[in-house]
Amino acid sequence: MRPRWPLLRTPALEELSPATPLSPAPLLSASFIAGQNANKNNSADIAWSEYNHHWAGLVVLAIGLLAVAWRTGYVPWARHWPLLFLALAAFLFLRADPENWPLGPNGFFESFANSEVLQHRAFVLLIIAFALFEWGVRTERIRSERAVLVFPAVCSLGGALLLTHSHALQNIKEELLAELTHIPLALLGITAGWARWLEIRLPPAARKVPSWIWPICFVLVGLLLMLYRES
Repeated sequence: MRPRWPLLRTPALEELSPATPLSPAPLLSASFIAGQNANKNNSADIAWSEYNHHWAGLVVLAIGLLAVAWRTGYVPWARHWPLLFLALAAFLFLRADPENWPLGPNGFFESFANSEVLQHRAFVLLIIAFALFEWGVRTERIRSERAVLVFPAVCSLGGALLLTHSHALQNIKEELLAELTHIPLALLGITAGWARWLEIRLPPAARKVPSWIWPICFVLVGLLLMLYRES
């Protein structure tokens, strides 16, 4: 678990393991047992996943630092920090599931049969909603009181979904390392959401502490993602 420098170079798509069939198969069938070793992630699969997490971490770290800078009041243009989430959403949509459209052989609608893919795409939609609504709030293009609540709602819901996001990997070490990173990420997301909720709902004199908690949570999320590993 010692920290390791982030992997910022992606393996080629051709180096990844063959796409897993989406049709269900009996768990105890002979073909399943015989294919257990064949379906394990190879080094390129692991490098692909780590690369995704590390670049996502760089983006989230930049978002957190801009949010902190905006909070100080000395960098007014930093209020546009939510727009970076659109870049993150595009990155995740393209790379989160290389077996599926647009990179892999499985079609766009066909891939929704996989619950993990469905969760990934739900996360992408949450990120887009967060980016657009919060940017509108920060730039005062949106003045609705309900729009202000999108931030805490998305952070809290995203954190809760991540807590339930399963990683049924064949290699128990890979699964453990993934969970050790994702669980604190989920808790930080929930904390950021409720800190922002308190900042909105508390009287102005009591908002200072929660107004600093959520941007710091973003910074910590970015750092955790940059340390993510599966091997």
